[in-house]
Amino acid sequence: MRFATGAAALSLWLRHATALHVAKGSPCQTLCGNVLDATTKDDVVCKESDYSVSAAGSVYQQCVSCELTSDYSTASQTDVQWLLYNLRYAVSYCIFGYPENPNVGSSPCLTRTACEPFQDAIKYNDLASNGTEFDYCDNWDHNQLAGCTACLRAGDNHYLTNFMTILDAGCQQKPDPGQTVSVEGSPFSKTSVNATDPTPTNTYVPNYNSGPISLGGKVGIAIGGVVVILALTGFCIVWNGKRRRRAFLKKMEMKQKGPANGWPSPLNVAGLNGTPLSQRPLRSWENDTPNSSRPTHGWDESPLSPQGEKAFPRYFSPYSSQYNSPVSGTEAPNMQWPTNGSDPQRQQQEIGIALGGADDSQQDWDDSHKGKGRSESYELREVDHQWDARQRHPSPPVLQHPAHPITTQLRITALQKMTSGESDKMAMEIVKASEEEEFAIKPQAAVPQLDTSSWPLLLKNYDKRKFPFPLDTERMPLLVRTGHFTPIPAGCSPLKRDIKSYISSGVINLDKPSNPSSHEVVAWVKRMLRVEKTGHSGTLDPKVTGCLIVCVDRATRLVKSQQGAGKEYVAVIRLHDKLPGGQAQFARALETLTGALFQRPPLISAVKRQLRIRTIYETKLIEFDNDRHLGVFWVSCEAGTYIRTLCVHLGLLLGVGGHMQELRRVRSGAMDESKGMVTLHDVLDAQWMMDNTRDESYLRKVISPLETLLTGYKRIVVKDSAVNAVCYGAKLMLPGLLRYESAIEVHDEVVLMTTKGEAIAIGIAQMSTVEMSTCDHGVVAKVKRCIMERDLYPRRWGLGPLASEKKKMKADGKLDKFGRPNEATPAKWVSEYKDFSAPAGDAAAAASAAPATPQKVVETVSTSTVVTPANNEEDGKKRKKHEGETPDERAERKRRKAEKKAAKAAKKAAKSGEADDDDDSE
Repeated sequence: MRFATGAAALSLWLRHATALHVAKGSPCQTLCGNVLDATTKDDVVCKESDYSVSAAGSVYQQCVSCELTSDYSTASQTDVQWLLYNLRYAVSYCIFGYPENPNVGSSPCLTRTACEPFQDAIKYNDLASNGTEFDYCDNWDHNQLAGCTACLRAGDNHYLTNFMTILDAGCQQKPDPGQTVSVEGSPFSKTSVNATDPTPTNTYVPNYNSGPISLGGKVGIAIGGVVVILALTGFCIVWNGKRRRRAFLKKMEMKQKGPANGWPSPLNVAGLNGTPLSQRPLRSWENDTPNSSRPTHGWDESPLSPQGEKAFPRYFSPYSSQYNSPVSGTEAPNMQWPTNGSDPQRQQQEIGIALGGADDSQQDWDDSHKGKGRSESYELREVDHQWDARQRHPSPPVLQHPAHPITTQLRITALQKMTSGESDKMAMEIVKASEEEEFAIKPQAAVPQLDTSSWPLLLKNYDKRKFPFPLDTERMPLLVRTGHFTPIPAGCSPLKRDIKSYISSGVINLDKPSNPSSHEVVAWVKRMLRVEKTGHSGTLDPKVTGCLIVCVDRATRLVKSQQGAGKEYVAVIRLHDKLPGGQAQFARALETLTGALFQRPPLISAVKRQLRIRTIYETKLIEFDNDRHLGVFWVSCEAGTYIRTLCVHLGLLLGVGGHMQELRRVRSGAMDESKGMVTLHDVLDAQWMMDNTRDESYLRKVISPLETLLTGYKRIVVKDSAVNAVCYGAKLMLPGLLRYESAIEVHDEVVLMTTKGEAIAIGIAQMSTVEMSTCDHGVVAKVKRCIMERDLYPRRWGLGPLASEKKKMKADGKLDKFGRPNEATPAKWVSEYKDFSAPAGDAAAAASAAPATPQKVVETVSTSTVVTPANNEEDGKKRKKHEGETPDERAERKRRKAEKKAAKAAKKAAKSGEADDDDDSE
């Protein structure tokens, strides 16, 4: 009996004994069972909990873990081969139910968006064991792995997820015999396994042959060569220094003897015998204002800004600038005209100097100031020169723009020599030429063939639009609602406004200097231009330079639209240590920080320090110096992004730490560095020219019309007769529409413009392009922000016979102040007048119940005159609910409420009348 029991137990144990494939002679043989050349379904465990309690699960876990780390191989098989086979067998049995797994049913992971694309690869050749280890890779789809593993992980199949990752790593790496699949982590854990780069194997066998000279001899020869090179270099440096010193002293000796005839040397001797204009005033950034003439420092320069000017004209105004900008730049040092004789009494002329006095370059200044350097020992002093009759009128400052260089000064001198008659004649010719160029949309029966590519601002290409591919080469006229309208002689092109209106409706693309805050810069512009209001499109930190859009007076209504626009920066980051991977590692980390990122503003910031999400659209690495730990990169980001925080995050991601060294904004909304960027000193010089010479050309170049910021919006052209109504906040209806752009969708932001290219308002489209083309009535757009001054165009609304009669009835008290009927309204008016703004279904009921409506309103008002605490609370809630609405919105809300009450009363009266009729019939 005891023998029979033992035999039964032994047969049961043999039935459940497990065996997995393993290479013969492998160190994993003892862990993979008793039959080492077959893997069956009884050897596989699908539930993760069975791996720790069942014999098959324990053997499978030990065998696969050993094969994963084993590099054993023979001529015909390797442990990696049977590792991938055993994993394929387990995945096939547990996920796809092959071979013969009745416990596998329908699963969401068997769809084509999850693990179905891997079925052919997993079951390759019906799991035959006579193939190679990477045969299944021909059917393996690496791009579908993420969907499959995500589905398996959602069903708590962590082991199967790791099996799939190892199989994918085998296909991607395909290790040679003697190498393992390079992964990180254990496949039998709930932590995901990650594929890693395989460690390269060193196969190089060095053949060291020192030759006839030993290693010590070679080192000695190298050191001797370096010493010889250093000695020669030092000798050359000393000899060259002595030579340059002798040449310098010789030139200085010749200079002291007096100027020679002909062209002089451009040697800069301002440090020894310079004029007061060549010295730097004793000021610091704490006292700097736009009136200061101090040149910029080297450390105040931005990576993209040019260096300060090195040579200055002899004449300068009290408002002139020594800063360099794209508008005011010096191309070459001032050179003297060659003289025919050596007359010392003759006044010397200089190229580019208009009406300047004599320059006593030989005058020596007192250098007795103790404790000061030579560059700080002078103050500005008046230069004595002979009186010139040409200086009876104030002279303009020297501009020397790159677009019109030194010859500009000669033109100014020639203009001042003109007689008054010649000046008036030239002015009339200029005005006539400008009047001939008229940019406006005119009434027309057919679309004319115009070339509007050179028209300004919002009128540019107004008669053309581009189609998307494949019709992008064709150009068709802009969609035209109607070509017939009555032009009104009011308004003008934005470029032809008078100078006062031009300034009050202008924007400045300002190059903000370092150290002053954005608020200070805007306040300075306000004081320079003597305007009522200025605003900027986005705060820049004091140390940050670059594009700052300054809006003046009416243009401040566009500040919100530019504050939320995208920004572009060029930043300099300083890392705290050298990167092991160099530029490639920095570029990868910079590319990682794109998309939506969490940011918390720095400790010193202008906003509340709370976690928020900001989007980085694009980044580009410009330059990287690993030895100096510096990097320069360009970034395009969402408004409100802190580049300081981005640099800190980049340093943390690299593992070495970092901070922002310097920052410059190169684009803000619709403005960038290429669109007429100017400095504060350019604004000062332009205003000085306007005040002293009445020349407004420089001011018009510095300031741009506000329409410049709206060129990216989709345009809607409004008839001249509807402009005044839109300025008062009225909705734009279809009868007032003239032209409209293609591809307008509902709720898009559009710009409403006149036929002369003036911006009226920013609106929200209520119709798409298709609806504008097919409908004959309705609202085209609602006004979001009105820009144009009211009554600039004459009023053309409220002048008809019906409107005049309605206005008279309101004055007589027969209508309330909103034009609604009351108890004194004539019955004829109530029956004949139709309110088109009322809902279509309730119009008739509202008209029939209109006389009874005011009585109900009066009754409700009279019954609610008693003030109680409950009423106070209800009033407070209503006040909060409707807080911030305009008077027109409040009147519209009350009118709709009264109409609803009237409609309910009419329905109730109609039901009661039907009930009475039924009673009478019975």
